[in-house]
Amino acid sequence: MFREVEEIAAKTYQRGLGFGFKDSPEMRMHCGLAATKGWLRVFILYLAGKPAAYWIATAYGGTLWGDHIGFDPAYGRYSPGIYLSLSVIGDLCDHKNCHDIAEINFGLGDAEYKSILSSISFEEGTVHIYGRTLKGLGSKVVSTPVEFADRLAKRILSKSNSLGKLKRMWRDRAEKATNRQLKAS
Repeated sequence: MFREVEEIAAKTYQRGLGFGFKDSPEMRMHCGLAATKGWLRVFILYLAGKPAAYWIATAYGGTLWGDHIGFDPAYGRYSPGIYLSLSVIGDLCDHKNCHDIAEINFGLGDAEYKSILSSISFEEGTVHIYGRTLKGLGSKVVSTPVEFADRLAKRILSKSNSLGKLKRMWRDRAEKATNRQLKAS
């Protein structure tokens, strides 16, 4: 499982950004503990006998907690990650009596598949607390315009439908950097 998931994960934009699944002693320990407890769920989609998408999750307390998900970008236009997710959801629905899963939690973040497949979501926000000192006031004076500019840019990009395109460009760039690293090694 680790070898096949790592084969996909090494090509993902998440890896290019420095997060996501990575075959490491810590990951093996985490998965080993979850497997020992009977919580680990690993789903791998194969295309032409090769791993193309994965979803690693933890089943606990009636919820399937999505830990790591990814797909080989070479198959991106076919949406293998969405296909795998829909297959898993369909299997859970078809075999309700075999599973103790009542809900799925895809985790934090605003990936497109989450907005497509989720029925419940919430808006995240940031709270800043500044001390009543000159240093605290200085921090507020510096960060407030930056926060304002960030919110304004996101609002403008969202209304012009450019935010999704910008995120896609960012992911593509991270994916290309990952591929360059793979070729170099």
